[in-house]
Amino acid sequence: MHYISSNIFLLLLIFFKFNDSIIVAQISIGKKDTTVIKKLNISIKDNNYAPFVKEGFMYFTSDKPLKIGKLTWNDDYGNPTNIFRAKLKDSINLTEVISINKVNTELNEGSICFSKTGAYYSSNRKVLNKLNSKQIPSRIYYLNSIEDSSNTKPVELNLQLNDSISVSHPAIYKDSILFFTLLRKSDINGSDIYMSVLTDSVWSSPKKCQTPINSNFNEGFPTIYNDQLYFSSDRDGGLDGLDIYSVDLRLDSMMLNKFPELNSQKDDFSVYFSSDNSGYLSSNRMKNDDIFYFHKVSKPNFNIAVEQTINTYCYVFKEQTTYENKDTLNMDYEWSFGDGYKSKGISTNHCFEGEGNYHIELNVLEKNSGEIFENALSYELEIKNERQLYISSYDTVQVGDTVKLNSDYSNIEGYTIEKYYWDFNDGKFYEGNHINYIFLKPGEVIVKLISEGQLESKKKTFGVYKKIVVLNKYTLSPTTKLVIPLINSKSTSKLYK
Repeated sequence: MHYISSNIFLLLLIFFKFNDSIIVAQISIGKKDTTVIKKLNISIKDNNYAPFVKEGFMYFTSDKPLKIGKLTWNDDYGNPTNIFRAKLKDSINLTEVISINKVNTELNEGSICFSKTGAYYSSNRKVLNKLNSKQIPSRIYYLNSIEDSSNTKPVELNLQLNDSISVSHPAIYKDSILFFTLLRKSDINGSDIYMSVLTDSVWSSPKKCQTPINSNFNEGFPTIYNDQLYFSSDRDGGLDGLDIYSVDLRLDSMMLNKFPELNSQKDDFSVYFSSDNSGYLSSNRMKNDDIFYFHKVSKPNFNIAVEQTINTYCYVFKEQTTYENKDTLNMDYEWSFGDGYKSKGISTNHCFEGEGNYHIELNVLEKNSGEIFENALSYELEIKNERQLYISSYDTVQVGDTVKLNSDYSNIEGYTIEKYYWDFNDGKFYEGNHINYIFLKPGEVIVKLISEGQLESKKKTFGVYKKIVVLNKYTLSPTTKLVIPLINSKSTSKLYK
């Protein structure tokens, strides 16, 4: 470890000894433009998928067993699926999970979506008591109130379908265009996405969506967000299994959009967007069908950073008055800095610990008696920090050393800082007010710090930058100083009592 003066608070400390154990300073983890994906906290033994969020509640499809009777669905198809509702405690935690008994039966229900007027969902309930389980087709139903207390009952949409066709996964667009998955038993190309238009309370016959929505492979699980139709397909060109795609419904010539940040090598489907940068998706990337929360993290705009102004805490004090008519051979000059420290000499330097008002005095003392002969100077010195973000670190460091940087001296009046972000020009960004960083190659690095916060009840962003010189070999000497002295650092001035 390099030698560092005991008068200086150590910023490059890598190891700390505590209770005879060694604690290693953890290096801050950098982020790139990325999408963070987290599994929701729901039962791990059930299959859960097809989320839809409405008024603080998540509606989803699950094969979680119900207590409404015996399961009659054929074992070849697994347990029947039903629609559940849960309260969103936060983005990944659900509470108060209940079954939507008004729509659920012994057969399959799900998925569900909502329009301004009601809910659309798919179900096998049409011929529950007429056909055996292997021949029961799926249909889409509408319900204007999902609450059990209402007197409304589900109504099947009349799409003029025969029993060889199943439709499911409804997605409503502008309250009048319904997208859904259609499967014919005789179709060797699998499922496709169709649409129907509501005109004068009548739904049109299903029409197959054009390319690039459909292909010679399976398409399904349509959802809508901001004029974008999202769906899943196992077509060529994906990562594997079902992958999520989208098209813009406003364009005559639709372009297919891919989402490598959301897709995996397993099935990924039924995406729901809560905002432009966050939402939920379904995937079996962890064996079962599960619901995952995703949040897009983009690199902050570091271009707003301006050059950091160095706070001035160190001053040179010099007596300029001559004593031509006085015997100064027997005199001492003693400076008092108003912070408990004193120093002798016609000129001296002193570093203060921070901003404040300091009473400066220069007394001329008789050497023999030490008594004050004359008070030569007496005034108030105000030291005021620049109102800015502030990067506190050494200006010169060595390759491979763990460098500690902090923002503790940031000082903007009336500004409540919520987040700090750092940029070391390595293609990543870092979050936190204290950062441990290792520079891997020599050169000059422009380090940037920006903040997000509230100023006068409005969101406000500030930013500063400073230059750090990185050398292959650099030894700190006893005279090496920090850019600013920290609160618990000691002055280099001699203290006289």
